[in-house]
Amino acid sequence: MLAFANLSEDKGNEYFSDGISEELLNVLAKIPGLKVSARTSGTRVRITAQLIKAADGFHVWSDNFDRELKDIFAVQDEIAGLIGEKLRLKLGEAPRAAKTVNPEAHRLALEGWHFWHLRTEDGFARAEAAFQKALEIDPSFALAHAGLADNYVIRAQYRRIDGVADAEEDLVRGRAEAQRALELDPAMPEAHAAMGYALANDERWAESEKYFQKAFQLNPSYAMAMLWHSVVLASQGRLDSALAEARKAEELDPMAFIIIDISAEIQGHAGPGRYYVEALAASLRAAGLRSD
Repeated sequence: MLAFANLSEDKGNEYFSDGISEELLNVLAKIPGLKVSARTSGTRVRITAQLIKAADGFHVWSDNFDRELKDIFAVQDEIAGLIGEKLRLKLGEAPRAAKTVNPEAHRLALEGWHFWHLRTEDGFARAEAAFQKALEIDPSFALAHAGLADNYVIRAQYRRIDGVADAEEDLVRGRAEAQRALELDPAMPEAHAAMGYALANDERWAESEKYFQKAFQLNPSYAMAMLWHSVVLASQGRLDSALAEARKAEELDPMAFIIIDISAEIQGHAGPGRYYVEALAASLRAAGLRSD
């Protein structure tokens, strides 16, 4: 199944459609037999879902959903259930209970994820601000805590490379936010993956692995977590396993420049001359996805 696309004319809210798509894909990933490729205002939202056979472009089904934004989790479960029904598949587990969410807090969280994906210092700062604003509105919003966790942990990685002094402080913050997200929602794969990556940075490999495996159990198609797991494996010298994991992440999210870039880096270290041609091609492809 291919990723969702923004069909509206308002490109200024691209982050919103990306965020909704990502959350829908996380729900659909739990349907056995369905392979889902990831993508990387107002109080009401219209979502148009279309089910199209990737092999021949045949239009199987489509429908519009006009709902209150506060009920977005219920809408996601409703759409996933309908798609599963159309495909005559059974959901892998009972749908989670519908949650209500403050529309503005949810919008800010999606904005935060958008800036986080840029992987720039400015992007990290704007992501942090967005997640913090979401938590000012709703301090118990687990998704925003998980977003802050991801933001701190990944920013720490970049700051370590650049020799910035407060990188370790970011890791401490990341663990704290991941823990808070897990307390609020133990079934959140983003929080488990963030905790796993943070622990790996302290070389607490066994604890880290438990969190990663729980994230994969909750979302078998979590491409970003697979990427981080590949980095952790590579850090332990398990390059073949790391490369296999990075390639799985790339299959799941073939348009994410950071996944392609790190996959290329792992290929370059996997053995003298073994993957250099592939690594170069992947690096060029990743660069092509970055407009800057």
